Amino acid sequence: MGAKNGEYEHDYSAMAKNEHKVPLLIHGNNPVSESVVILEYIEETWLENPLMPQDPYDRATTRFWSKFIDDKVKSTLG
Repeated sequence: MGAKNGEYEHDYSAMAKNEHKVPLLIHGNNPVSESVVILEYIEETWLENPLMPQDPYDRATTRFWSKFIDDKVKSTLG
């Protein structure tokens, strides 16, 4: 990312509008949206710094709570 005549090379706000989602991760020129998808993308891209636990049961528990928050908590917030 660099500046050209006081403006950014990429219009990230336009990318966010095109994706219709926040949060939005921009990696290179690739927009990635949705919290869980972003976390999975980070997990698969930077293998040397895992976000998820190594134990399969702990990973399943993490996924359960992530889905619970997406399905139940966010729906009550509007």
